[in-house]
Amino acid sequence: MDELINNLEQFSNSQSQRGINKILEQEYDIEELAAKMPKYDNIRDRFYTKRNQDIPSLPKSLERIDSSLPRFQKTTYKKRFLLFDTDDKERIIAFASDIQLEILSKSKRWHVDDTFKCCPTIYYQILQSMPG
Repeated sequence: MDELINNLEQFSNSQSQRGINKILEQEYDIEELAAKMPKYDNIRDRFYTKRNQDIPSLPKSLERIDSSLPRFQKTTYKKRFLLFDTDDKERIIAFASDIQLEILSKSKRWHVDDTFKCCPTIYYQILQSMPG
């Protein structure tokens, strides 16, 4: 069990696909693991703390959003992601990869969803489009 936990910790620190494959290749007694695994309620805070370390905090104003940062400009495959940014008082930022735009352009129907209640407070609305 300790070996499994060590392997999982190493994987979570390295984010390595090779690491997860190594863990999956090993055989473990499922009943033994289930008995020794902590309950989710007991480790939930640690999960969220770890996850939040990699998530940038929400900006406090529109001026603080720097769309020139690489994480907004490109996908993980180094393809364009920022479609446009008006960078004015009524700021509109649009994100879409070329593949997403191609899928939308070939779709006969689009589904559009907008939300007001769960968008960041510096914005009025979030609008998303999906192929139907």
